[in-house]
Amino acid sequence: IPITLAVMSCFENIFLLLDNDEAGKKGADKAQRKFGQLANIIPARLPDGYKDLDEYLKDYDELNVVI
Repeated sequence: IPITLAVMSCFENIFLLLDNDEAGKKGADKAQRKFGQLANIIPARLPDGYKDLDEYLKDYDELNVVI
């Protein structure tokens, strides 16, 4: 954890994109409690219907959308 703390202190904002389920929400809450004093922990959300970033990106790849 000391390395994590050192790296986190270099950033003002840290965006989290965890799985779109209860465990992901709990993980974001835990990160905010644990590291919120070092940086702004900002949870990002996937659109409804996607369980994780991989699923979201695969869907856009099939549509030939450039990200």
